Amino acid sequence: MPRADSARGEKFPVDILRLENLHKHFGGIAALNGVSLAVDDGERRALIGPNGAGKTTLFNLISGELPPTTGRIIYRAQNITRLPSHRRAALGMARTFQRNNLFLGLSVWENVRLAAHPDKGAGVRAFAAPNGRARDLIEHSLARVGLHEQRDMPARNLSYGEQRQLELAIALATQPNMILLDEPAAGMSPAETQRLMGIVREMPRDITLLIIEHDMDLIFALADRITVLHYGEVIADGEPYAVKNDARVKEAYLGT
Repeated sequence: MPRADSARGEKFPVDILRLENLHKHFGGIAALNGVSLAVDDGERRALIGPNGAGKTTLFNLISGELPPTTGRIIYRAQNITRLPSHRRAALGMARTFQRNNLFLGLSVWENVRLAAHPDKGAGVRAFAAPNGRARDLIEHSLARVGLHEQRDMPARNLSYGEQRQLELAIALATQPNMILLDEPAAGMSPAETQRLMGIVREMPRDITLLIIEHDMDLIFALADRITVLHYGEVIADGEPYAVKNDARVKEAYLGT
């Protein structure tokens, strides 16, 4: 059931994202088998499970990288099941990936500019000088992730952890209602993970977060609710303490 304390307004339903009986088959292999869940508006939802559980496949369906075989995806009260990824982005959905997806030859500021520019994605117009509002958005996005001082540095010169922070700044510059974070702490040192955790924890509640992550300390520190996938099916869904102590989760993922 939706939680009343996670709603941030009257414009959209409490569940900003709802998945209804999603299936995804690759030939004769079922990567997802009837996944249903609802994510509250403003929630921090973690999606966990062993390798091969279907987590990234589910993200690909939500973001529009892949179509489901059957089932429906409802986002902000709209059926987006067949919408392409750029249309979902226009509705307020952003995503980061397991591997950095940056323009390494451009500066930190220029990477974010491409996301913040009102004509982003429209050929050479995306490289035109941004207006004052877009400039403010770029500066604010960089400051929020702690990269304002590195704004003129080529993206390739950032540390790995800083590149992950830049991806988050790019996502923020699209002014999303929801961000899908695909293993944001993968490959990070403990210090970089702690820095990222602080950035994510301080993000405003008008941005819903859906997070795939294997770092259980990070997940149990950040998540309001955890959904566990195993062999393409949801085997548990609830608050962190309940999931941590679920016998099926211990057997399938956390270890008995």
